Amino acid sequence: MSIYGTESIDDKLNCIIEKQSDISERVNNIEKSSAVDSVVLYQHLKTFSAQVNTDIDIQRQISTLLQEVTSVHAEQKILLEERRDSIKFWKCMKERIATAGVLGAIGLLGSVIWYGIQQYLIHGPKG
Repeated sequence: MSIYGTESIDDKLNCIIEKQSDISERVNNIEKSSAVDSVVLYQHLKTFSAQVNTDIDIQRQISTLLQEVTSVHAEQKILLEERRDSIKFWKCMKERIATAGVLGAIGLLGSVIWYGIQQYLIHGPKG
């Protein structure tokens, strides 16, 4: 099922192949029939030309759809890379914050111990 229509690309390609087969059969019938006058031949050629133009339009539509799909795929790839970079950044920040917290706790504990030692030395047993 196509995004833009009810027919898939395979259905359109099969339709093109069937039309080309029908056209080839018509051309063969025209060549075999010697009684075909120029008016009938002209009508067949006109129909053939219209079908070829239709086939060309279908091929252009397919090409446009493929370009759109390629473009969307490229955009999704860029967004995915940006998302991965964002996840890496926040993971790194989380690790740095955790490290800073641990170092802060160690520093606080060290300053409390140092303060205790200073107080002990200042106010400790006099002897």
